[in-house]
Amino acid sequence: APLTYQWMRDGVEISGATSSSYTTPAATSSDNKARFKVVVSNADGKVTSSVATLTVEAGTTILSASASSLSFGSVNVSSSSNQTVTLTNSGTAAVTISNVSLSGAGFNVSGISTGTILNPGQSASLTATFAPASAGSSTGSITVASNASTNVIALSGTGAAQANHSVNLSWTPSTTSVIGYNVYVSTTSGSGY
Repeated sequence: APLTYQWMRDGVEISGATSSSYTTPAATSSDNKARFKVVVSNADGKVTSSVATLTVEAGTTILSASASSLSFGSVNVSSSSNQTVTLTNSGTAAVTISNVSLSGAGFNVSGISTGTILNPGQSASLTATFAPASAGSSTGSITVASNASTNVIALSGTGAAQANHSVNLSWTPSTTSVIGYNVYVSTTSGSGY
């Protein structure tokens, strides 16, 4: 003691790399096969370590969707129903969503915008809405394009025309001295008032 350290990359001293350990900056593919070594010295001399070769492998980009299709069933016309799909980066590199597009009458999508970046393990949610303007079956799809893959989520639903309901109440007046009537209703069939 004291020992001094000088780290080198490809035979060139790395400025400021004079500690007993060295951590590289974030590596890119151009850093693949870079060769590192350290020269340790003191008053008695110096010794050079063996060479360590850096291997940089490309990360994997995987974008997983929690559902590949959404069925809204029957939805009343002029009404709406929402469902959520979660997109998760299941890979080891960042995923950038380049486009979210929609097809199909009565459907809408929100929640993730173009340019959204998901880091490994990170998730984001899309909300799909079905709001039929007329009665009948509808199909569509949400397409999520990214640097990982293109995910297509199929959409289906049926617009149901609202039925008009009515009720007629009638009774025979009492022959006693009744001064009025009370009518009780329930919103659930077969339940109490």
